[in-house]
Amino acid sequence: MGKNTKKAKDIKEKNTTTNSINNSNKEIKQKKEMGKKKITQQKKISKLFKIISSLILLLIYIYINWNIYCSIVEHRTFKTFDYGKKLTVNNHKMVVDIQGENNEPTIIFLTGLGSPSPILHYKPLIETLSKDYRVITMEPFGYGLSDKVDEERTLHNVVNELHKGIEQIEFNNYKSNNNNNNNKRKYYLMAHSFGGIYSLYWSNQYPDEVLGFVGLDITVPKIKDKLVHLSKGISITNILNVIGFQRIKSIFNKRNVFLQLYNKYPYTEKEIEMFRIMSLVNSYNKSIRNEANLAIKNLESIYEMKFPSHIPVINFICDYSKNKGFKSPRIPDWKEKHLELGKNSSVLNEIVELSGDHKDAPLEHKELIAKKIKNIVV
Repeated sequence: MGKNTKKAKDIKEKNTTTNSINNSNKEIKQKKEMGKKKITQQKKISKLFKIISSLILLLIYIYINWNIYCSIVEHRTFKTFDYGKKLTVNNHKMVVDIQGENNEPTIIFLTGLGSPSPILHYKPLIETLSKDYRVITMEPFGYGLSDKVDEERTLHNVVNELHKGIEQIEFNNYKSNNNNNNNKRKYYLMAHSFGGIYSLYWSNQYPDEVLGFVGLDITVPKIKDKLVHLSKGISITNILNVIGFQRIKSIFNKRNVFLQLYNKYPYTEKEIEMFRIMSLVNSYNKSIRNEANLAIKNLESIYEMKFPSHIPVINFICDYSKNKGFKSPRIPDWKEKHLELGKNSSVLNEIVELSGDHKDAPLEHKELIAKKIKNIVV
């Protein structure tokens, strides 16, 4: 009996040992299988990652080459564009557009900062004004079809260049062979946005020629502290343009560029496409970037400057209290800063508020502007 019990116990222990060994072998086998599955999954993930990476790199390669190709085509197309009158200033091409050729008096129009084509951009306003006046729209170097230059975009350089351009245009009230100041060329200055600082400097450099000034929500010297990020913003926008962001935006809507044409004016398809190409080629080029870099320095140089006393001044400003623009609410005394520029005028210093935003308000209210400026343009 004892022997049987012992034998049974030995058998049980043997079976237990065998089961333990089997279980251990099974666990080892399972771990190996799990390890193999894990390695297989890792290989699959790695392969998938390589495929996705390759596709992304391929797409980037295709996009870069497409972007370069488009840029080459656009630059070639840009060179075929033609409008306006070509002048030679400091051995560079400067383009101006003259509308209402037989009308008098003359209004010289100066663009805001960064417009790809001032002549196309402000066409709705110029077309309205040219019914009664002779309007000369100037494209400074770096703008429109005028050359891009390496010269610093200081107030003195820009105004001096523009004035040299004006010297090449005939004025009915100007006799070039007569040195009498009373017979000098006479004209009114009109400017939008950043063009205002050049008009202020111009009026003080050539006071005998300027008959009056019309401002369209112009930049004033005493907002220089608000423009500390202008240069950085222009540089970032230029980078976005170089990498093709503006190009992609305009693929399905040709008007959809950084600075858009006034959408209520019936531009032709040719003009829309021309402006799109000029936006891609011209936007924030080296001349305009330099102009932005010098903005604060230029404003500091005319910080206390006013329009001469004999010059009537009328400023149209956007009503930012009702229509949020890029200057609101950071410049609550926008109106007062404009009044200060013309406070020396013994003739007229008027402010007219316009509804709408900084970019489109002067175009939206073109009829009102044409009517109001009759107070000074005579």
